[in-house]
Amino acid sequence: MNKENLLNCLQECTDCAIECRRCADACLKEEDVNKLTLCISLDLQCAAICELVVHFMIINSPFLDKLCHIC
Repeated sequence: MNKENLLNCLQECTDCAIECRRCADACLKEEDVNKLTLCISLDLQCAAICELVVHFMIINSPFLDKLCHIC
């Protein structure tokens, strides 16, 4: 991956993680949070994957392609 693509991917994954965490936070502020447990769980899982992808890109992990496939 060239430097420009890497930087774009890093930014997109970081943005995705931020938005997923914002969504989870917004769900937690709703009146009937119990109806949103699946959404909150998926938001947090998505954010965790995006953050791990960023970390794997930074360290040039050999598992990056496999992790991106999950995403």
